[in-house]
Amino acid sequence: MKSHLTASQIRTLDPDDMLGKTLELGRQIETGIALGKDFAAKTELTLPPQLDWFGLGGSAIVGDLIEGLGLSPVPLHVWRQPEITLEYPMHPRVVYSYSGKTREALHAFNEGLALKEMWLSVSSGGELRVKASKMSIPHLMLPEGYPPRAAVGFGLGAFMALFAELSLEGLPWSKEDTKILTEDAKRYKSLNPAENPALHLAESLAGRTPVLYAADPIMGPSLVRRACAQFAENSKRWSHAAVLPEMAHNEVEAFPVLAKLAPPPYVLFVGAWLFANFPDPCPPIKTLLKELKIERKHIEFASNAPFRLSRVLEGLRTMLFLDAVSVFLGLISGENPTEIPTITKMKSLQKKA
Repeated sequence: MKSHLTASQIRTLDPDDMLGKTLELGRQIETGIALGKDFAAKTELTLPPQLDWFGLGGSAIVGDLIEGLGLSPVPLHVWRQPEITLEYPMHPRVVYSYSGKTREALHAFNEGLALKEMWLSVSSGGELRVKASKMSIPHLMLPEGYPPRAAVGFGLGAFMALFAELSLEGLPWSKEDTKILTEDAKRYKSLNPAENPALHLAESLAGRTPVLYAADPIMGPSLVRRACAQFAENSKRWSHAAVLPEMAHNEVEAFPVLAKLAPPPYVLFVGAWLFANFPDPCPPIKTLLKELKIERKHIEFASNAPFRLSRVLEGLRTMLFLDAVSVFLGLISGENPTEIPTITKMKSLQKKA
């Protein structure tokens, strides 16, 4: 079975190689780990009891994944806003803006300085780097030249290494993990849907509305949030996400309406139910969806590694797969996965406001 998508079409629709950048996740993580180790060796940082993480878009997603994959040795809260307006105990903060020019991140940096709570800033350059240098705030530099959503591997690897060094815990990643991601990426380059499950699923999603249900309520929320963002930016496709077991107590009541959604829904269950002593809600939900003739698929990457290590690899394999699906879906739909014209327009209007 061959895809209607050709190499020539991909070159035309994807001149900035979003597909290639997306599939280099393993290499990015290795680069990030080296950066994080070098940064830890050259910078005097002490791990605080708790961290606040400020960022938006791909920069916030890195924080989500660090939290969801259990990579932070201390409690970490991700804030998608420029400042804390509620009564909330202040904690040392990480301000992360891949571009270094996100307005909200710069505002959060300034607030952190005023509150004397700045711990670390992260970017590939931009105004954030300049401000950090002037104020003598530790600044972690990432490789530049990527759309933020296609550069998350650098930040993930860097913080894996940084947190491992500061906490004296073992690095939850190995060369073998990178090899597995690289093998996955090689498979996702094929234009034969029979050999490329990411392309096959993208073709199934053409003319459909992706609906993602996190079957794993611990790691899953980060993954489905990331997937929705990727479908929006790479595919220009609206999607929806919810988390079990919560959605089994409310959202299922609206399934008859879901069945009438246009374009028709395609439900993706992400991850595995973790609780051996409590019934898995996925089978009965799948039965309800089947009765309503709603298409569905379960996405799960298993591993035999020890629990903490397996969770990280499973999560990142899932993310890479869904990222690749989102790029292919954009290409199948005739979209340039890199360009974000509506976001660009919105930012222009915001500047005028």
